Amino acid sequence: MAGQSEQTSSRPAAVHIADEIYAIYRNVAGVLYVAPKVIRFVVSKECVDKKSDESYKKYMERLKGKEFSKTEWKRHGGTIAEDLSHPDDLDITGLYALLEKLSRLHDECWRSVALADSENKSEGDLATATSSMSGGGQPNNNEELPGGDTKCPLEKLSRLGMNGLPRDVDKLFDKLRKVKNLRNEIMHEFEVTLNNEKFSELKTALSELIEEAERVYSLPQSEVEDQKKNLHDDFESLQTTDKKSIYYWCTRLAMSGKLAVKNLWKTKLSKETLPLLNSIVQRLEVFHALDVMVREGPNGQVLPYTEIFKAPEKAIIVSGVAGAGKTTLLKNIVLQFFELQEGNADYLRQFNQLILFECRDRTTETLADVIKQHFKELCRELEGKRNVLDALLRLDALFIIDGYDEVNKVSTNVVEEIIKKTSSSNCRVLITTRPHSAKEKLEMLLATNDVISTEFEIKPLTELNEQLEFLARYEKSLGIKKGEMTESFKTLNNDVRILFTEPINLILFCDMHKHMPETISSWEKPGDVANDILRLYKKLVTRKLADVTHLECEVMLDDLFVVIGKAALEFIRENTVTFSEKELLQVKRKCIQILKSTVECSSEIILSVVLKVNRPLSGAGKTTYTFHHKSIQEMFAAEFIVQRILARNDSLKSILKAKPKEMSSLREVLQYAVQGLSRLRPGAA
Repeated sequence: MAGQSEQTSSRPAAVHIADEIYAIYRNVAGVLYVAPKVIRFVVSKECVDKKSDESYKKYMERLKGKEFSKTEWKRHGGTIAEDLSHPDDLDITGLYALLEKLSRLHDECWRSVALADSENKSEGDLATATSSMSGGGQPNNNEELPGGDTKCPLEKLSRLGMNGLPRDVDKLFDKLRKVKNLRNEIMHEFEVTLNNEKFSELKTALSELIEEAERVYSLPQSEVEDQKKNLHDDFESLQTTDKKSIYYWCTRLAMSGKLAVKNLWKTKLSKETLPLLNSIVQRLEVFHALDVMVREGPNGQVLPYTEIFKAPEKAIIVSGVAGAGKTTLLKNIVLQFFELQEGNADYLRQFNQLILFECRDRTTETLADVIKQHFKELCRELEGKRNVLDALLRLDALFIIDGYDEVNKVSTNVVEEIIKKTSSSNCRVLITTRPHSAKEKLEMLLATNDVISTEFEIKPLTELNEQLEFLARYEKSLGIKKGEMTESFKTLNNDVRILFTEPINLILFCDMHKHMPETISSWEKPGDVANDILRLYKKLVTRKLADVTHLECEVMLDDLFVVIGKAALEFIRENTVTFSEKELLQVKRKCIQILKSTVECSSEIILSVVLKVNRPLSGAGKTTYTFHHKSIQEMFAAEFIVQRILARNDSLKSILKAKPKEMSSLREVLQYAVQGLSRLRPGAA
């Protein structure tokens, strides 16, 4: 073997790569194509009583004699779609789960029939004895005849195996687990994927599975031999690499797909810029591991975020209020995905590919375009993004959808396509959203595509020690003297500190500590904090204006913030958090008109502080602009509402100009507005 290794290493690189492709191709095609065929054969023998047009759900309901409620099916059916009637699209994992559920249910049927027959026999014996004692051989009119044998709903499937004894499926599932484990090793451990011996191991394991199925289902010898011949022919067909096969595309993704995604995202996500400090920190260094709460199930059940993928459902929804850390959590999950080789983030080992899509994206029109952004070179080499997408859907890919509450007309199409395409694949989807969006549009979208989901809500940082731990990470990363910022935070009263249960507000506290530390001690109500954050923006703009004028700018700044606040409200009303150059042009024009009355300067001086340039993380599409966080956009919009009410006593309806369906987008804005009015007019709100 050592000599062989030496010889291999001296080969030209192209030959070495060809050998790797060959090894991976055979192993991948073996577990994605050949193995599912064999297991589907076993499934067909297990459910011979199922009608061809009957879904597995309807079949199971028929055997149980009752319908499943939605909650019961979610618990019992797992990832099996309600309308699934054929296992053609299921891979080894899905087939194993289906066979396990069917086998367990069939055993329950036989046990219940045996129990009923036993009870009927006991009742019959008792009735006979009673009749004899009363001197008559026939029951009187008030007696019931003992029931005959209870009819079993399984008419074709035999409870007896080849040896005439009750069947024992334990060995069958041992063989299945061996195949399933080989599949997981090949698909998730690259070194195993390269191992030529795994190809032979898989063939042997599948042959043994067929032999065990023969014993469990009393199969005729001719049928068993046919299955073994098909198995042999399928493995022989994989001795030559077919570059037009979808399994060749899967092979290329297995070889270089993860590296392509790493090159796209790692540099762009590894650093975090604080909203107003313009300071850069390493994202993983300041990441605070968040806990999540299960929305359904035991009340108050709290889990580490790393356990969300233990849920069996296809789609995982992570919800949280504004600034709860949803996007930050996703970005850290993406970064951790690239550390699997280092033994970290084992909870992500079940996935071999990852796709990230931001709902605020207004330029990427189709899922195929998303795939091209992630695998540009492969799409070019494999003759099209559609081929790469088809291959991706055969793998264990994780599709991450960030910010469903920020979805727009363009990104809606992409999200719908992701949900639809992944619904019948082995891929999973992780979606973040604000809670109200999760309950409404998103659940409807998932239900329409028969996708079962579970929801986790990010747990707020309510404990002082959690908040201090969060701030301490930034304190260290920003080079602030140890304890300086955390000690300042400790001085806050409980009414104010309750505002800092979300990560974005704690980050804004870092900004306030840097630029306006003297204001922190004056905070008495939550409304004071939002007001001072807006004051901080004005202070930073004033510093910029000081470079071009020595005139008093306070009134002008108030007017500028009215323009910006009105625009913020209008964009939120339309559920828009990213603005194109064209959309921002009207705001710029109004700002210029106000600036000209006091000083000659560009509107960029103002907008560069309030907004940030937002180039799509994928590198594709046009540059857009956003507020530093959606919650900050909501603060600006709320301040506009408050000032309109105070200055003109306008009605809320006339200020919002919102249609009923737009009101859900304004919930957080109105909460900030109430805080502002409470601060300025105690008792008015």
